[in-house]
Amino acid sequence: MPFELKDLEVSLSPQLSVRLVVPVDDDAVLDHFIATGRGDVDPFFCSVWHSSMAIASLLLVEQPRLALGKSVLDVGCGLGLAGIAAALAGARSTVLADNEPLALRCALMGAASNGLLLRPEPSLASTLCATSDGAGLGQLSALRLDWHAPLAELSGAFDLLLAADVLYDKSAPAPVAGLVLHCLAPGGLLVLSDPPHRTPALREAFGAAVAGQLEIVSDTTALTDDPGGEGKAAQVRTTVFRRL
Repeated sequence: MPFELKDLEVSLSPQLSVRLVVPVDDDAVLDHFIATGRGDVDPFFCSVWHSSMAIASLLLVEQPRLALGKSVLDVGCGLGLAGIAAALAGARSTVLADNEPLALRCALMGAASNGLLLRPEPSLASTLCATSDGAGLGQLSALRLDWHAPLAELSGAFDLLLAADVLYDKSAPAPVAGLVLHCLAPGGLLVLSDPPHRTPALREAFGAAVAGQLEIVSDTTALTDDPGGEGKAAQVRTTVFRRL
């Protein structure tokens, strides 16, 4: 990697934590982007977002059977916390998807540090058909994904989509809605999580875009601990939708 990394233990409960691999210094990542002609790119992936922690807690603590045996896509995975949690919860296969290659490299290193079986083949089809490794943990891989142009082979391929903090500006709801409807199988679930104070209008726009095609199964808002362990809790809204 072109910058220094460190291990981070994210505690989901007194008895349960997930290990991640994160950049030591956000500024070093930004310096790398500038040096490589990508100065307009923000290093958002360097942070562990409260929303990803909320999804991880849902999958590993509150509803541990939600991901069990499912094919899972972690959309805009960043450091991979939500997708890694799904794999640890017994997902049949998990794809960590992001448009930033450096994020995917960190996410895969984090997955490996949790003992997950990585899929080395480049074939997406082999990933989606991955079988259990025999220890109750399915296989995991990474995919560079452009929300505006999802691959045809992703159509209806997933039982469970995870989306943490993806509705971050006014341009996001339409492509995210299109991606969800493209990738999610009939009857499949979407877990959408974000801070309620920041995204109400964007949530409304997303809801309008999926009206009649997704239904809400549950909708909760709760205080989520700081993923970095610094004691800065935040409100997070987590909604589970079902594909009609």
